[in-house]
Amino acid sequence: MSGTVLTNKGLALITKLVAASTELQISRVAVGTGRVPSGVDPQTMVDLNEYKMDAQIESYGVSPDQSDVAYIAAQVSSIGVSAGFAVTEAGVFATDPDVGEILYAYLDLTEDPQYIYAETDAISKFAEITFNVLIGSVTKVTAYVSPGALTKKVDFNAFKESVETPEFDDSGTVEGISSFPSFLETMKSKMNFFQFFRNLKAGLQFVLHAGQIVNNCVTDNAGLPLSAAQGKALKDLYTQLYSEMQSTFIDMSNFTRLQLEAVWGGNKLIIGFVGWKGSFSPNNNTGVVFVGGSCAILVSITGEIYMQSSAQNAPVWEKRGIHYNDINVTITSDQWITSANGLKYFNYNEWNLPVNTIGLSANISSWAGTSGNVTCSIYNNSYIQFRCENAVNWTGTVRIIYFK
Repeated sequence: MSGTVLTNKGLALITKLVAASTELQISRVAVGTGRVPSGVDPQTMVDLNEYKMDAQIESYGVSPDQSDVAYIAAQVSSIGVSAGFAVTEAGVFATDPDVGEILYAYLDLTEDPQYIYAETDAISKFAEITFNVLIGSVTKVTAYVSPGALTKKVDFNAFKESVETPEFDDSGTVEGISSFPSFLETMKSKMNFFQFFRNLKAGLQFVLHAGQIVNNCVTDNAGLPLSAAQGKALKDLYTQLYSEMQSTFIDMSNFTRLQLEAVWGGNKLIIGFVGWKGSFSPNNNTGVVFVGGSCAILVSITGEIYMQSSAQNAPVWEKRGIHYNDINVTITSDQWITSANGLKYFNYNEWNLPVNTIGLSANISSWAGTSGNVTCSIYNNSYIQFRCENAVNWTGTVRIIYFK
């Protein structure tokens, strides 16, 4: 690394080693957090200003381009670091046969500090510092290469690139991951880094995200969840509806018309009970009465339905539901009319159904004196049409099913 300064003691050592024809022994490399004091020449330095830790020597040798220059590659990592720090200085130490260890060369890194994170931090830091130091005509350079040194920086950078741009199976399908619980089962401590990302992509499809939450009541996708806000809105509507349609249960066995009219017109549903032979009960029926708005409906235990409303002048229960009437019909041969397609028909409108009823069906239950096939049906809820192939004298009984 350019900027390495040979110290005065380092220069004196070279002179001594050249004269004695002995080798230069590099003892260690260290880093610190200090800086060169103002007005001090780095050549006069005898130690780091603020020592922090030793680096590990990875490799060394004589420069292939300059025979009087040696290179020393050292590594600093987060291993064993309890608190992060910025490397602002580094030094190469060598062994002087007369005085012992000296600061051979000094490197000022204040312009390009290298931050080393604590070992426990999620971010680790690996730094490699290469010194190019003058050795003059020293015949040989030796140094202790740490067996625990990390991989070379070029290899570390390759590893770093593989981590920053990892390649993994991103198909989103992993055998054994078919639900969120099974996805969680695969997330283990110390698992393979690339398997982690593979499993993560496969498992995220079972994780609900904000874009899937529906905040309306018109989406018909059964696979999407309703938002809490929309759920609250529905709950408020339900509460309001419930409060507006509260029901009250009372005994109506001996109700009068005035008592019934007193509960008409409110916004509450009144549920009443009528007992056997109660004065309010039609035909001595026992049942349940529902009163709401301006009408009352009674459902008896036998399944019959009765109704009365405020439009009636008297409290009369009118039976509702499916009913039938049997009528006797006689048609003479001259009453049949021939249609355009030659079919004989006769419209019968004297069926006398009660008002406010709907005719559902008409069926011939018995007949006499016929010489042809006769059928019938209800038309426009106003008459029964009979049809046959030949104009004959016909008499029969017809059952009319109607709803009131």
